[in-house]
Amino acid sequence: MNLLLVSSVVSSQKYEHCRELRHKKLLDPNQKYLLQLLQGLAYNKDITISAVSALPVSASSCSKRNFSLDMEIESSIRFIYLPFINGKYLRYITLFLSTLSYILRWCVINRKEKNILLCDSLIMQCSVIAKLIAHLFGIKVVAIVTDLT
Repeated sequence: MNLLLVSSVVSSQKYEHCRELRHKKLLDPNQKYLLQLLQGLAYNKDITISAVSALPVSASSCSKRNFSLDMEIESSIRFIYLPFINGKYLRYITLFLSTLSYILRWCVINRKEKNILLCDSLIMQCSVIAKLIAHLFGIKVVAIVTDLT
């Protein structure tokens, strides 16, 4: 079974790197929650876990402009960091298109297997298109609400 999480969760090492890039020191309450959720699910050896992530940076907190596609594996969890151009509105558009491309490819490659898609509702630019594509391919979708404040 394949499980794909669409959110802004990153590996511990990448999170420290993102914190160094930021001008402002912001809190990310969903980072700890979702990382622990993935690590707990990783104990089940019958599940292949991947996380498609929008890096937790923005134009107001980071001056770096271009972020390229990056991948890493930590604790048997595969993290895929989507490419985007960091700008006030350009970040949302490029993340939407990157998510569209990656989720379509993932659904086609894994169409013969049992798949589940988890979406973090706070990352709307990625979750909406991921949910739509997953429904077109008949994949079960679960939404996660991590912060209501």
